[in-house]
Amino acid sequence: MKRISSTGEWIEVPEGDEVPVYAVPDPCIHMGRGIRRQRCETCPGATSIKVFACAKHGECTLGKQLETIACCTRCSDFTTYAGRSDSHLISSPCACAGVGWCPAFARFQSPLDWQICRGHALTPQQCDHRRGVWMTEAQRGSHLACCHRGESRRDRAGVPIYDCGLHGFCTLQPMRDGQIEAICESCADRRTHGPKLLGRQRLDSAQLIPGEHQFNCSMIRYGGKLLVAYRLHWANARIVIAELDENLNVVKNRRLHLRLGQAQEDPRLFVYRGDLYVSYSAFYQKGDKIWTDVCYARLEEDATGTWHVGDEFYPHYAGRSLWEKNWGFFEHDGELLAVYSISPHRVLRIEGNRAELIADAPARFTAKPGMLHGGAPPVFHRGEYYCFYHRRLGATSEKFYSIDLYTFE
Repeated sequence: MKRISSTGEWIEVPEGDEVPVYAVPDPCIHMGRGIRRQRCETCPGATSIKVFACAKHGECTLGKQLETIACCTRCSDFTTYAGRSDSHLISSPCACAGVGWCPAFARFQSPLDWQICRGHALTPQQCDHRRGVWMTEAQRGSHLACCHRGESRRDRAGVPIYDCGLHGFCTLQPMRDGQIEAICESCADRRTHGPKLLGRQRLDSAQLIPGEHQFNCSMIRYGGKLLVAYRLHWANARIVIAELDENLNVVKNRRLHLRLGQAQEDPRLFVYRGDLYVSYSAFYQKGDKIWTDVCYARLEEDATGTWHVGDEFYPHYAGRSLWEKNWGFFEHDGELLAVYSISPHRVLRIEGNRAELIADAPARFTAKPGMLHGGAPPVFHRGEYYCFYHRRLGATSEKFYSIDLYTFE
């Protein structure tokens, strides 16, 4: 029978034996990469424990004490990336039998969520903290992580060649003599990006419609009400609109029955000519072909305060790509416009199902590493449009996002 070990990995143990689940705190700043595995003499079956490099003690394990090897859960030198020390064992590990609804977290746990909780014996408070520092953990996980490196666009002789925000293209290690691409392994400009979490206020996920994912929200104050639209599910996604009180408690939940797309992703709320609209990515799949269209819909509120979908539109833009997301819709001089890209700065005029390019100019702010993607709809403030957007840094295996702000006139 397979069970989860204290390292969060699947291992084989004899039928009837139980694997002890040990508490594993957030990663320690002294812990390096995994270097080997060592057999556990006190564990049932042929269990082996992963051993990591340690800047303080040479070697260490996460949650299981092995003879002569330091263990994070018992180490007085343990310090997390969040700047706190916590070396005590947790007394109430995960008790869920499998994936599904978790009463402790009041949400549906995905297979990955459950494996983390079960393997690391996290309490809800520790899980919340872990999610808050995921960016620094992800960056620490790769010895060649770099925020300038983008996606792998092509390869030569099986070696991937990546986009680079500084050097154009790069490879992780040397590929050939005299190569023109930068080499991450020896690059003096390589750096990671680990911003500090200053604070946050979170919605209670138990008040939302249950799902394994409730994310990519958009919030707006409209008609004296505080509204938030969010994406429900990763695959076969749907969009939900909720009304909040001033303490961010959910008063109402309503799934929007949108007609365009086999699934609808990533909602953005905006106001145009006094009416409330939502833009979204309509997902399609036909055979092995996958694409998305950016669409938008007018929302109508009935006498009971329930929101319904009115007219829906799919604006056709000739310069589009196969995968479209994150247009920033906004109103200007009575017209509906949308930011199509940030750098270069391209703006579309939207009329129902039509879209035409009306502005195309280079970005005037200093070039930043990574790929710039749209985010919240632009808001007019003090003579300028303010636009919060997300910047993607790193390639697929190590990618993460930061929130940035730019303005335009």
